[in-house]
Order: sequence, then C-alpha cells, then structure tokens
Amino acid sequence: MSQRKSDGTSAWNVLRWFPAECNGTLSARHNWFWQPGEYWRSPSELMEMYYGSVGRNCNMLLNLSPNRQGLLDDAAVDTLSQFGGTVSQTFGTNLAAGAGAANDSGTSNSSGHAPGLAEDGDLDTSWQPTGTSGGLVLTLPSAQTFDVISVQEDLNVGQRTRSFAVDAWNGGSWTQIATDTTIGHKRLIRLSSPVSTTQVRLRITSARANPAIAEVGLYRRPGGSTSSGSQIKGVGSGRCLDVNGASQSNGAQVLIWDCNSQDNQKWASTSATELRVYGNKCLDVNGGATADGTAVIIWDCNGQNNQKWRLNSDGTITAIGANKCLDVNGGGTANGTRAQIWTCNSQNNQKWTRS
Repeated sequence: MSQRKSDGTSAWNVLRWFPAECNGTLSARHNWFWQPGEYWRSPSELMEMYYGSVGRNCNMLLNLSPNRQGLLDDAAVDTLSQFGGTVSQTFGTNLAAGAGAANDSGTSNSSGHAPGLAEDGDLDTSWQPTGTSGGLVLTLPSAQTFDVISVQEDLNVGQRTRSFAVDAWNGGSWTQIATDTTIGHKRLIRLSSPVSTTQVRLRITSARANPAIAEVGLYRRPGGSTSSGSQIKGVGSGRCLDVNGASQSNGAQVLIWDCNSQDNQKWASTSATELRVYGNKCLDVNGGATADGTAVIIWDCNGQNNQKWRLNSDGTITAIGANKCLDVNGGGTANGTRAQIWTCNSQNNQKWTRS
C-alpha cells in the first residue's frame, strides 16, 4: 500500500505491505456455483495453488460451492481432506526448530535485532542486518533433510527484501540451493530434490532498506522418494526424458530433449516403484492402456499399476501394468520425439542410463 506525496510529484510518501488475495475455485471447471456433474480439483492441484498463493506472499481464498441440498459433495470433502492432510504433514514440523543463529562473516545486526530473533517463533520480532544486504547462518541441532524453505519478513516495518539466496553447507563449503526475489509475509521455495545438511545460510542480496527477517523454516514434503531426482538419458538418442514445456499439468506429454538438468528432467525412484517428477507427479501410461504406442505422460501419483516401473539391469525400463518397455517413438533421436510403451525388443531406443 502506498501514498503519493502531497506536493503533486510522482514520489511516494508511504510504502507499506498490504495483503493480497488470490481467488480460485474448488471446481475443476472453474464454476463459482455447483453444477450437475461437477467435479473437483485434485489435492495436488490445490497444493500448487497453495504454493502459488500462500507461498508467494498472498492469501489463498478457495471458493467451495455447496450442492442443491446445501452440502458439499463427498468427493469435494475428500479432496479437501487430502489437501489439508498434505499441508499438515509438510508444515507440522519445522526442521530448523532449535537451530543456533549467527551473523555470517562480514554481517552485523542492528541493536535489538539479533540473529536468534529469526528463530524464536514470533513474527513481530526480527533479525535485521545493519545494511541492505547480509547473511544469517543457522546451525541445526543435527543433520536434517528438507525440500521446502520458508522465509518471512516482519511486516511491522514493511516488505523490504528485493532478492535473496539460500545456501547449504556441504562439509567444506557453501552450495547455493535456492534463490528468489521478494518475501513479504511468506515465501515458500520447493527444492527439486531433498537436501541434507547441518547448516543453512540465508543471504539477503538486495533490499530497499534494512531487511527484517522474522522467521526461517525448513520442511519436508510427504511423498516417499527414496532417491534424489536424476536425469534419465536415452542410449540411442543421448537426450533426456523430459516433461514437455516444463508443464506440471496432468496429462502433459513426456518426450526426449537435450539434457539440461532442469526440474522437468529430474526423476526420483520411490519405494513404491514410481518414477516421480516435481515431487508429486508420476510417470504414467496414459489411461492405463497396454497397446504398443500408448503415450507416456505425467499424472498425480495414485498407486495404480500404470504408474509402476521396473528398472532393469540391461538398461530397459518396464511398465509393470502393461509389461512393455519405455520406448522412444520410431527410434527417433530429435528433440520432441515422444516417449511411449512398446513390446520390449532390446533396441537402443528402449535403453536408458541415469545421470
């Protein structure tokens, strides 16, 4: 929220944080009122909305439309319950709780704004470096594994941070694991794969005034991943298994593309024999079909057989439900050639390596 100076110039006289509202519907068809045949957003779609609103300094407002009996459909209650469960499981335990906090080398704090105030659970107190940049080091009570970072500002003094980065200690040096821009009430960053460390450093790289960091939190999303995401490279093409356009939508096509280490090329094997991307989407045989040439897509992980894969010692990957191999259409090698299932034939367009 801001206010012009009374002298008629374009200068601002007041600059304060003001809560924004991000509106959306539970209806998957974007209806604000219940309709016959209505169906609802999946829990994973609601989580995307959560990270895109609450996780980006906004209030999430979700429209819930009752049916003609004045009740919520059972399916709506189901998806809300699962969504709420995921939020609770993710954010119920702050893995940074009990951490020791200190200024980074070259950083000093202003009087009354010591580092520990960024870990005291009080949003009305804050660590404030003396300049418009500076570093805060958290030493965790023990090694922790996390994949969500939360940073919050003290809004009693306003939104000040313009950009920041987060580093993890690898035992000998700092490794940058995240970077972002404004913070405000809350900024949530999801990492493409979990990080394990004993120390985390928050670096404010630009701010409009002395930044005021009220809280820093570390969290772990549920999901059962047993390995960090890695690239799956086709032996015949030398290109990587890729989600088209980095889409996170159900039904997005999986294809091959130049390897680039982006999140849409990082696949994690799980104990449930899934291949997960983005942490919550699974490599999926479209529609559970078994015919040669059936497209491979991504979909919300659901435990069905068309999302189960066996990684074989000869480099092939078998779709367990169809008992067919992950295959590059026509043995193609060009960017954009789609992935599919096909009767296993030991050709190079059905062989893969992890990197």
